[in-house]
Amino acid sequence: MAIIFLGCHSRVEKIVKQYNSFPVVKSLHSSKISGIRNDFYTHMMGIKDSILVFCINENSPHFQIYKLPEFKFIGSFGIEGYGPTDISTPVFWGQFSSDKESCKMWFFQLELMRLTQIDLFDYLEDDESIPVKEIELPPEIDMSVNVISVNDSILVGTGYQAKGAFFIYNTSEESLRWKQFPLRYDEDIINDLFSETNLIDDYNLGIIKIKPDGTRFVKANIYRPTIDVYNAELEMVLTIENKAFEYPVLDKKRLSFVPETNIYYSNIFLSDTYIYALYYNCTQQAMNTNTCNSVEVHVFNWEGNPICNYLLNEGIHPSGSFVVDEMNNKIYTIFPKNSEHYYSQFDLNEN
Repeated sequence: MAIIFLGCHSRVEKIVKQYNSFPVVKSLHSSKISGIRNDFYTHMMGIKDSILVFCINENSPHFQIYKLPEFKFIGSFGIEGYGPTDISTPVFWGQFSSDKESCKMWFFQLELMRLTQIDLFDYLEDDESIPVKEIELPPEIDMSVNVISVNDSILVGTGYQAKGAFFIYNTSEESLRWKQFPLRYDEDIINDLFSETNLIDDYNLGIIKIKPDGTRFVKANIYRPTIDVYNAELEMVLTIENKAFEYPVLDKKRLSFVPETNIYYSNIFLSDTYIYALYYNCTQQAMNTNTCNSVEVHVFNWEGNPICNYLLNEGIHPSGSFVVDEMNNKIYTIFPKNSEHYYSQFDLNEN
């Protein structure tokens, strides 16, 4: 373990936890989830307590809601459109309000560049309900579509063509800035690797999620097995990284990574107890052709210690969407086998 100081301007210590193995490794086998409608092919989902939310930006209505553990259909909402009660091309990152007494959820409307918060149960009762909060984002966020709310005034987000690790938008001041890419111990190697290309933002591509209690948010990286943890003040406090990994190989003519480039953490799920990181365990070419047939879910605690590695016997859709139902000890995934078997579940108690 190494302790690294972020600089004289900050008193926060960043801890680096390196790992190369897990104390527990379990092989899990999937079973089909019955009861989910088969005319709704989603790539996004989220969970709060016993409520499972599916979202797709191509369907209308955009959201379907189920009650766990029996997958009882509760209802749907979200008619495509631009009116005051319509929802336009939403993407859903599984963020709910930290208020345990409510079921308010956030989603980002792509075409409107708008982060929206609604009360899920209000919308289930009346599809003409009005959002709790809507925040317009400036065009300078570029291709960022992964947007979360850190607190009442701060949003962060990332995506393709990022100018930093993530953008920071202050809604009170209507100001935008980018957080610098983190400096790694291999900074010189990376600078040499990208000296003749402009792929530093691609190399730092990742996904951001927020802890349910709102005290931490996490960015997991696709092209290196690194998980960065930030506090609510936007300071990096912890990095979890694999001791051994392969740097991406560049195709300098096409200014891209070669198809054999390894894909590492393609998605994450956060609970108040654990960080669950989806280790895609295949190449970029295999991911693009949806032929990654064995993935892993790496589990860490919030101190950065490795807890368990779940080996799944099948892949997950390239979007990497999965959720962990800690109440019922299940992992739910999306891996289209056919129109009748689109969703799978894994029992964490499996021997």
